[in-house]
Amino acid sequence: MVLERVTSKFMRRKVSNCGEIPLRRNDAAALRKDLDTWLTCKTCWNHDEWLGLLSDLRQKGYSDLIDTLKGQELIGLYLENNKKTPTC
Repeated sequence: MVLERVTSKFMRRKVSNCGEIPLRRNDAAALRKDLDTWLTCKTCWNHDEWLGLLSDLRQKGYSDLIDTLKGQELIGLYLENNKKTPTC
């Protein structure tokens, strides 16, 4: 959430899309493709599989996103919102 000054007295909240991945467009598209590919093989996942995914993404060059809590939360949110089957 970002506050933006509307007038000298009032502030307005500007809320960004919480599922938006904060990378350059080409990097974000490649990350989405990697995540979608991972989701095609998974209906559910456990903590070890989650850590494995983070490790794979780190090796692919997404460490700037993976090494932050917010980045991990965004990836988790993307996975939860885009999985093909209901929860386990």
